[in-house]
Amino acid sequence: MTFRELGRALSALGTPEDRVKVLDVDYSATTFQLPQIEQRVRVGVFYLRPPTGVPAQDIKELLDECPDLEFRYKVTSGIGTDHVELLTPDDYAKKFFSSSNNVLRIEGSRKIAREQLEEIFDEMKQPFDPESFPHLDRVTISAHNPGNEESSTEVKLLAFDGDFRNMSRLERDIANRFIELFLHREIAVGRHLVKDTRPEVILSTTAKATAKGSQFLNSLAMHLLGRDGGFQTEMATQSNLTTNYEEPAIKPTANPFPKVKAPATPPAEIVREATNQFYDTLVLMSSFKDLEVKKMPQRIHVQFPNKILGGRRFDERELKELKAVAHTLLGSPGLHEGWNSFYLYDKSERLLKIRLTTKDEKLESPWSKLGKD
Repeated sequence: MTFRELGRALSALGTPEDRVKVLDVDYSATTFQLPQIEQRVRVGVFYLRPPTGVPAQDIKELLDECPDLEFRYKVTSGIGTDHVELLTPDDYAKKFFSSSNNVLRIEGSRKIAREQLEEIFDEMKQPFDPESFPHLDRVTISAHNPGNEESSTEVKLLAFDGDFRNMSRLERDIANRFIELFLHREIAVGRHLVKDTRPEVILSTTAKATAKGSQFLNSLAMHLLGRDGGFQTEMATQSNLTTNYEEPAIKPTANPFPKVKAPATPPAEIVREATNQFYDTLVLMSSFKDLEVKKMPQRIHVQFPNKILGGRRFDERELKELKAVAHTLLGSPGLHEGWNSFYLYDKSERLLKIRLTTKDEKLESPWSKLGKD
């Protein structure tokens, strides 16, 4: 078993709502400025909490199947006394690691050990899921920078209620969610602290971010742009707000922000922009990032390994992610309509062909359409 296969096996334990939780001791001690722990701890100390009903011994046995591990690990009854101080300031640690249930303790300060752990944990990072993102019904999108090699990916979330206590809670819950998804080193969570500024929570990728961090924020942005119709600058009416964050007296309406009508754009320009965004998003998807992907006018070709025996093929997993890209782009500003996407897989050449057309252009069989009609 490779390190990445181990990471996928750990991710498969439990349920989507209750997965393996990871506590990064060094990160937590540094974040909450606990010098008494920082002085004692080397980089590379983690605790893994199994899902409900899964013994910690099962996690250990999975690690036992992976040869040449350069880090130490053992089952222990809760966090050790040298780290128990984390439970006071760290809400995430308190929630998932304060009990005496058995957990797995990992120690690996050497460079090779940290590299192995990074591969394992990278496979455990979860993509954006609107159903589990905290308080998504209480924010809209006010700005988005998709990012590139020179700039961070950034999303600004405008909150319905700008009360300081509510904003603090919203910021904290989102930050804890990123820790749970093991994306906390990739995505920073902040907000305006100056009085009379807009009630925004700001999410941005860090210098340590991988493609998964950028992909998460871009997926979040596309979801909100599709839901709310574009960038928003202010709340529609105060009647949609509530001053009680814990127990809302009045729930916000399904669409509390006015739709933003996009200006008319020539069909050819829409298709060109759709092709560019389709390509940029596809190469970040896990099933396609290691393949040869070429962009041409109104076309994208994906070459799968052309081996006589074995090798990857275009299958259900790839098709699911391909459809997800098309669906996601329909939520992008300026791309809600006016274009179509089709795909064709050549089994003999192991070549996936993607064709983007104007709305009135239809491709016949064997081409299959992506997205909705």
